[in-house]
Amino acid sequence: MTHRFQAVVVGMGPAGMAAAIELGRAGIRTALIDQASSPGGQVYRQPSAGFRVPPGLARPRHATGKRLIREIGPFGRSISLLNGALVWGAFGPGVLSVQHDGGNLDLSYEKLIVCEGAQERVIPFPGWTLPGVFSIGAMQKMTSTQGIVPQGRVLLAGSGPLLVGTGAALARAGARLAGWYEAVPFAGWASLGLAMPRWPRLITESLAYLKELFVRGVKLRFGWGLKRIYGNKCVEAATIVRLDGGGAPIAGSEKQVPVDAAGIGFGLQPSVRLARLVGCRTEYDWKRRCFTPVTDAWGQSSLPGVYLAGDGAGVGGADWSEVQGRLAGLHAAWSLNRIDCRLFDESSRKWTRARRRLEAYLVRYHNIFTPRDGHYRVTTPETVVCRCEGVCAGELVKRMRAGERDLTALKPTRLGMGPCQGRGCEGIAAELMRLEGVPGECLKPLNLRPPLVPMPLSAFGRKAKEGCPAK
Repeated sequence: MTHRFQAVVVGMGPAGMAAAIELGRAGIRTALIDQASSPGGQVYRQPSAGFRVPPGLARPRHATGKRLIREIGPFGRSISLLNGALVWGAFGPGVLSVQHDGGNLDLSYEKLIVCEGAQERVIPFPGWTLPGVFSIGAMQKMTSTQGIVPQGRVLLAGSGPLLVGTGAALARAGARLAGWYEAVPFAGWASLGLAMPRWPRLITESLAYLKELFVRGVKLRFGWGLKRIYGNKCVEAATIVRLDGGGAPIAGSEKQVPVDAAGIGFGLQPSVRLARLVGCRTEYDWKRRCFTPVTDAWGQSSLPGVYLAGDGAGVGGADWSEVQGRLAGLHAAWSLNRIDCRLFDESSRKWTRARRRLEAYLVRYHNIFTPRDGHYRVTTPETVVCRCEGVCAGELVKRMRAGERDLTALKPTRLGMGPCQGRGCEGIAAELMRLEGVPGECLKPLNLRPPLVPMPLSAFGRKAKEGCPAK
């Protein structure tokens, strides 16, 4: 069954909602798709029915999310919402395969705007696969949308604004924080403030988070990292260590801390899996140490008619994502001849100015929080890199030193062959390969095949119900 649309937007985060609003305003028949049950994405995620969650610290931020959701409303005749829909394949130009409402359907499009968002960057270390170790984002999601707080002593370690925001949310929700350890020295955080005045809301949010931690007496340590987690069947203790200017552990500075749960994470990196599947070109970004798609100022990818917006096109946060989504939506509407040049120029001018204001902050942000080579010194040869298949770092490095210079050539180790298809291990393996001397321009991502996520075989035997997808 094929449903035809002029435009399809994948993702209902700030970028996807913003793009759909501009397409809807131009009267373009649009499908807005997301796997979640309600709009919002990760940043503006709506709590599930029946869950009681603590009041948020960044109320203006959540107000922005509610505003975007309301803005979609007036364009209901143009925009078809497909919540709970999973895009799993792309078998021909201009068509996506989607699982929705218990069956499969194909969506054809003239313009596609992919807003995949970001995924967390984790640097593996001994013990990181023990029960009780969470990613920072997982802890934040549990607390903010379900009101769940890890029991016992909770340690947070890693780097980036998500670390401080999650710490503040956990502290307010009643978690017993055993410590908050930021790998970047305090001077780095302080220098970030020099770029914040161009976007004042970032200052107020950051101060609110830090105030929450200070008021609740949380131990804050800058320039420290997590070296090892201990435990028989679950987390029991952690070794923290002071880091040098390059992020490497300083011998002799180790301290052991009793903990019951740990949150780890080094910020975010673009999720570009669907973009790669449909044929968009990606490159290894040397400055940000991750694979990123190639786009122009309007979000146009290397594939005609396909736009990439939001954190999936380059991590920048919710405000940046909305700006990119607006510009991509406006350009797609113009290229479909649904708005003229004058209206396009007038409408895009505001968002172009906003993008320029944010760019100065983002350049400094990535310079400060992109992991240094020394941060990977905690990864030992015995450390698991591919959790699905149990592949260790030593096995991968051995093959690299034997001459392998391609991630796909590492698949005989079973790297990326598990259910997640490399979602967790691809970036780690790429960094290990770069540290072994492979130039960034030679690094290529793993080849992807549909389905993008694990699906039951029974799903392929059912067709979607007749009729147009629900609005």
